[in-house]
Amino acid sequence: QIYRPTHGSSTTLSSSPLEQLTNFFAPTPIEPAKPLYEDVIVPPNPTLGAAFLAFSILLSQVALIPSVPIILFSVFLLIQTSRVRFVFDETSFSLQTAKPFSNDLQSSGENVVVGGENRWPYPSFVNYDFFPSAFPILVYFKETNTPEDKWEEGPGQLDKVGGGQVHFFPAIADVKVLKEEFEKRGCTK
Repeated sequence: QIYRPTHGSSTTLSSSPLEQLTNFFAPTPIEPAKPLYEDVIVPPNPTLGAAFLAFSILLSQVALIPSVPIILFSVFLLIQTSRVRFVFDETSFSLQTAKPFSNDLQSSGENVVVGGENRWPYPSFVNYDFFPSAFPILVYFKETNTPEDKWEEGPGQLDKVGGGQVHFFPAIADVKVLKEEFEKRGCTK
């Protein structure tokens, strides 16, 4: 047996001239292109819901009636934290929901304010930010993927600068990961 270079490799152990010829003309397998970015499901973070719950419990010691809406809001935040997932795939940022008692995700359905899928391509991002920046409670982003006739609906009527639809959501996911992924995927800030 002799070592001889063949098509597609530097050296190969070849047992016969026929095998060498077959290897030379054999198609080189093409590996599928790797995605530019891996899909990322942002980990949930119950800190916001837990902070509201702790505050409402303390408030209930002084004033029970005013604490009830805050308790209900904190429970809502904790439930949403357990079921809503923010997903970065190769082309888009999306809002999905976790199926109960499983790690499987499903579409979150139509956007309740402007309709359409809760999915936005990265190039459509006009801006994003976190409020307040030290301890984010709200995540904000603005995009142009939503049809222009819907830009004035919901919170869009609050922002007259530039074009696009405004979105806010409570910081119920790891904001550090959200920020890193927005930056990595070239979302405009």
